[in-house]
Amino acid sequence: MNTRARHITLFIIYCVVVGQALFAFVVRPGLEGNMRAVFQELVYGEAHKPYVYRTLLPTTVRVIAEVTPEAIKEKTKGFAEGRKRMRLLRWNHAYLYEYLVASALMFGCFLWLAYVLRRLVRTFYTYPPVVSDLAPVLAFLALPLFFRYFSYIYDPATLLIFGLAIGVVYERRLVMFYLLFVLASFNKETGVLLIGWFVVREIGHRSAGNIAIHGIVMAVIFTAIKSLLVYIFRDNPGSFYEPHLLDHNLKLAFEQPLKFAGFALVTVFTVLLLREGWSSKNHFLRWTFGVTIVPLLVSGMFFGFVDELRGYYEAFSLIFLLCLPSLGRMLGVEVRETPSSRKAPSEV
Repeated sequence: MNTRARHITLFIIYCVVVGQALFAFVVRPGLEGNMRAVFQELVYGEAHKPYVYRTLLPTTVRVIAEVTPEAIKEKTKGFAEGRKRMRLLRWNHAYLYEYLVASALMFGCFLWLAYVLRRLVRTFYTYPPVVSDLAPVLAFLALPLFFRYFSYIYDPATLLIFGLAIGVVYERRLVMFYLLFVLASFNKETGVLLIGWFVVREIGHRSAGNIAIHGIVMAVIFTAIKSLLVYIFRDNPGSFYEPHLLDHNLKLAFEQPLKFAGFALVTVFTVLLLREGWSSKNHFLRWTFGVTIVPLLVSGMFFGFVDELRGYYEAFSLIFLLCLPSLGRMLGVEVRETPSSRKAPSEV
C-alpha cells in the first residue's frame, strides 16, 4: 500500500472509531444527565457553578451559533431532524443547531487526539508503523469505559489539551505550552496541573530561579483567568466546588456495590498494566503521571465522584502511553523506547 492510500485508510479508520466513541458519549450517559449543567445552560452561561466556569468549548459553540445566518441554521436543523439516529438523542430541539456545532467540535477534538496519540507513540517508543498507526484505536475502544454518570461538552477538549501537552512539554516548546496553558485554564480548573508538568520537565534544563519565575507567571495567569470567570458568572447559582465525600464516596462500596465493583475492576486492571515493568518505563511519563493522578484522586475523593472515571481524563493519555508496553507484550509485540526517551527528563 502506498503512502497516500495508507493515510486515507488510516483517516477512515480513525473517523469510524472516533465516530462510534462520540455517539456513545452523547447517547449514554449523554449530555443532559446533570440538571445543574444542562447543555444549553452551559452554552449560554446559565449553568450552575462550578460547571459554568468550564467555558472554552461552550463559549466557542455560542459564538459560532451567534454568527451563523438563520437560513443556514434552519437548513442544517431540517436535515438533521430527518435522521433516524436523532431519535436516540435526548436533545432539546430548540437548541439543535448548538448541539450539532458542539458535536462537530467534539468530533474534531477526538479525531485530533487520535493523531496526537499516534505521534506520541512514535515519540516515546519504537514500534513497526502499523502498531503506532493502530494504537490509538485501542485507546478509543477503551474510552467508553470512562463514560459514566455524566458527559460534558468540555470533556473532549480536556482530553485533547492534555494529550497535546505531553508532546509540547516533552519537546520543551515554551510558547506553545503557554498557549495550551491558557486554553486549559479556560477549559477547566485542572489546567493548573500543567504547572507541575512544566516543573518536572524543566528540572535540569533551567535554573531553580528561572523555573520559579515561570511557575509564578503561570500561577498569575491561572488566577487571573479564574478570577475573570468567577466575576463574569458571579450571579449564577451554585458554589466554587461541590463536596461529595459524605454523600457519595464513603457510601459507594456499601450502597452501590455493583458500581463499586465495576470501578474496582477497571482500576485493578489499569494498575496491573501500569505496575508491570514500571521501573523500566519512560521517566518523563512516570513523573508526569505522578504529579497528575495524585491531585486528581484527592480532589475526586472530596469534590467529585471518585468512581467517575471522566474525572481522570487529564491522565488518560499518560495512562495509555504507560500501559502500551504492557499491552504490547500481552499481544506479543515487543516494545523498545526511542533513544532519547530512555534518559531521565533532566538528561534529555
